[in-house]
Amino acid sequence: MRKFYIPSMAVLAFSYPFTTVLLLVIGVPVEGLGLFNYAIKGLITAVFGVALLAAASQRRSITSTVLPLFLLFGLFGIRLLYDVVGLGIVPPLASPSYILLYFFGLTVLPVLSIAIAFDADDMEVLHKWLFGMLVLTNLALFYYVAIQAQDLATENALAYRFQVTGQDDATSVLNPITISLMGAVLLLFVIGRFAVFFRMTLFSQAVHLGIFAVGLANMLLGGSRGPVVAFVFGLMFVAASALKVNSRAIGQFKIRPRVWVYLGLMIVGGVAFALFSDLTIASFDRFRTMFDGSGSRIIEERDYIAAAAWGDFKKSPIIGYSYITMNGTALAHNVFLESFMALGVVGGSVYLFCLLIMLRGIWHGVTGRFGPYGYSVALAGAALIALSMTSGSIGQSPEIWVMVALIMSMAQTRAIPLRTVHHRGGSFPLRSRPAVPHPAAISASLLR
Repeated sequence: MRKFYIPSMAVLAFSYPFTTVLLLVIGVPVEGLGLFNYAIKGLITAVFGVALLAAASQRRSITSTVLPLFLLFGLFGIRLLYDVVGLGIVPPLASPSYILLYFFGLTVLPVLSIAIAFDADDMEVLHKWLFGMLVLTNLALFYYVAIQAQDLATENALAYRFQVTGQDDATSVLNPITISLMGAVLLLFVIGRFAVFFRMTLFSQAVHLGIFAVGLANMLLGGSRGPVVAFVFGLMFVAASALKVNSRAIGQFKIRPRVWVYLGLMIVGGVAFALFSDLTIASFDRFRTMFDGSGSRIIEERDYIAAAAWGDFKKSPIIGYSYITMNGTALAHNVFLESFMALGVVGGSVYLFCLLIMLRGIWHGVTGRFGPYGYSVALAGAALIALSMTSGSIGQSPEIWVMVALIMSMAQTRAIPLRTVHHRGGSFPLRSRPAVPHPAAISASLLR
């Protein structure tokens, strides 16, 4: 039962778009979606609780590298209780119970479960669950967006920011950022598999390329900039790991050349498309329109929110001012800024320390500490951490924090003994505790 955290994590992190589209397809009215999704989240929380109890019964302790995250959550929890319960500060269309349960029940409890239950030997199963959920979610999103776009001319499809039901980002059931993010994370997962799986049949590569195409389409159809930046951030780790893992150091695996071929084709195709096509791609166009003709930055709504959040920080720079800005109507939409706004220099410093641990965890993942399956998981975590700088929240983004908890667990400093298993033309570095023999070998592909 300890491993119940694995499917729960995959569902919490990546299933909301899938379940939402599924409910819409079977005819559930929009006003009823919230009730169904609350029920799913309640079930997920309960399963995380079972995994936590099972792990605790085995006398497992919290992974030390996740402890700073609990310090951050503790400080934010105090702030939340003071503001919501003490001062009655609640954003429009929300209730105090919703705000508190979302943080303490749907964020802190799952993170605690992961911090105690996670084991390095779980990485293969984690990888499969996360990848499978991402594939299902992206296929569902692509299907539903394709229905929305069927009345548009093909050349106009990428010029729009698609969403699922609603007139704007504030009222949509699934906003454009979510659609683009799911595509970006799936892209990085596929790239990671191309990079480190030692042998993939032509059929397997063809299937992966099809999945890659779906992810790319969703990232572009959402028309959001943050997920594109998150994708590029993940690619930076691919490049950095290639420089590192080509060394002969123990525990390293060599990046497979096929990933450079496919990435090269994507880049060449993108450049050719930009130079010779008249089509408009909303996500790229929004980067271009960030600046006016003189090169000056165009002020957007999020800039006003950021300015207000920074102003709140300056009102109480030591311990923070409030968990919400704009007179109690808007989140900061930037975890870095929010940590300083809500918790001052004290909490902001804790967050920066957590960020360093996150980067260490990503690096462990892409340099072989958790074998080939940890590579894609680390890239996915990198994307969500990058997105948290543009669209995340400490109290309202559990899908980000469960991945953060996993990535910080991967930063553990306790060495995991290494042995190498030879498998079909390549060697995978496997790490396991000396008292627990590892299964025979890790397969090179899930789709062989």
